[in-house]
Amino acid sequence: MSIFRIGRTYKNLKRLGEIANVLAKHGFGYLIHRLNLRHLLHLRRRVFKNEEPYLVEQEIKKACEELGPTFIKFGQLLSLRSDVLPAKLTNELAKLQDQVKPFPFAEVKKILEAEYKNKTEEIFSHIEEKPLASASMAQVHLAALKGTKEKLIIKVQRPGIEKEVERDLDILYFLANRIEKLVPEFKVYNPVGIVDEFSKAIRKELDFTYEVSNADRFRKAFKNNKTVLIPKINFDYSGRRVIAMEFVEGIKISRFLRSNRSAEEKKQVASSITSIYYSMIFEQGFFHADPHPGNILIMKDGKVGLVDFGMTGRLDEQMLKRLAFILLSFSDEDFVLEKYIHTGLISEYEENPEFQKEAMLLLERYKGFPLEKIDIGSALSELAELARSYGVKFEKDLTLLAKTLYTVERIIRDMVPDFDFVTATKPFARKYIGEKISAGKVIRELEKNITAFYSLIRALPNEILNIAKLIRKGTLKIEFEHVGLETLINEIDRSSNRLSFAVIIASVVVGSALVVHSGKSPFFGIGGFIVAGLLGLWLGVSILRSGKL
Repeated sequence: MSIFRIGRTYKNLKRLGEIANVLAKHGFGYLIHRLNLRHLLHLRRRVFKNEEPYLVEQEIKKACEELGPTFIKFGQLLSLRSDVLPAKLTNELAKLQDQVKPFPFAEVKKILEAEYKNKTEEIFSHIEEKPLASASMAQVHLAALKGTKEKLIIKVQRPGIEKEVERDLDILYFLANRIEKLVPEFKVYNPVGIVDEFSKAIRKELDFTYEVSNADRFRKAFKNNKTVLIPKINFDYSGRRVIAMEFVEGIKISRFLRSNRSAEEKKQVASSITSIYYSMIFEQGFFHADPHPGNILIMKDGKVGLVDFGMTGRLDEQMLKRLAFILLSFSDEDFVLEKYIHTGLISEYEENPEFQKEAMLLLERYKGFPLEKIDIGSALSELAELARSYGVKFEKDLTLLAKTLYTVERIIRDMVPDFDFVTATKPFARKYIGEKISAGKVIRELEKNITAFYSLIRALPNEILNIAKLIRKGTLKIEFEHVGLETLINEIDRSSNRLSFAVIIASVVVGSALVVHSGKSPFFGIGGFIVAGLLGLWLGVSILRSGKL
């Protein structure tokens, strides 16, 4: 993406400058210099060399908070990518809080009336002006329908947030492309790919119809479950920018933890939450991925209420098999390398015996552990971090699941410190494996694989013939990419630019000397010497600041 697209409006260019200066303020001025964006910095930051920050993770978190909603959301997404980023950074970014100053109630009414094509007084008998909660993307109000007096929670999108997000996405794409081009050591983190993933996620979050669909799907899945309550969506008053849902009267799990409820009641709630999440995982392959304390409510009758379905995760059959085998390994103390290879947890094509050895050592560490001391989310997170350190791919959805389970387990540990997660989740894993490895299922999979193999055999001769024809014609093309040469190319460019600059300065000096010597225009000659001196000084400072004499 070109700087000219970023700068297509004054506001966009101004925002890019704001981002550059915030990053420099938090110790990332060296990065701005490497991206050749130093001209966007304030004069003081341009002159003085910017060292890398000592507490990198904390400074990244502070920069995200200062840059506002899009970057807070971006940081929250990065906190889920322990398969790509170091655990220290993801743990720090997980602390980002999405709470901002509420926007005026007059704006709320304007959005509702635009969405409903009607006056709010004609629809609601009452709307609380003070929001129940206010976040970067939306805020929530309590309302009552006219006539029925049914209590609803109204979630209203923040005005102007779509334009703000699109502007920041343009800039993030620009920065990601520039980082891949000019800071090759960061290419391993796939900056453009991460921004791609983020742009899809945040655009879905801005379209409330996705959240409405998720909430309705969970409600239908748990309609016969007596331990969980999913708010009913009022489709008549929900749309792309507004969600209207049933008001659930309960207390946040954080308040429940501090209450004087008996140990038995707390254990029952802990058991219910665990069962609900593993039911989502193994029975639906679709789970609520934002289980922070504000999104889990406890009813008077002990039911667990779940709200806010903007972030969800999906697991395919292969991933569920892997998870089931891990859980059963913990309970049966059966850690065998071949089993993990066959289930796909560790790829048999992965030529990394050191990673395989370390992964098995990590899991075998739990052999003989009291079951109530094992945290499944922690174990999965450690596996993801180990895979990242060895450059081994660990599925993104499994990483999201690990973060979700880790958060749920932390909440439950606060209620019941010795809660046995392994025993509580074992029936779900056993049932899933039993269903997926039944005789009928194996035969069906075998038939499917035979069909695929037959198709491959049929197509193979033609494919080989096509390759042979290309070789005969001399038109076979092989693509390859130089890796690691970008730094050398940049250094050569920088050196040649400095050399050219030095030649220009020398030419100015020689020309000025000739003018002075002629005696005709000494003023211009002296002026040339001054210009050459300033340019030489600037070049000298630039070389000194680079640290390469």
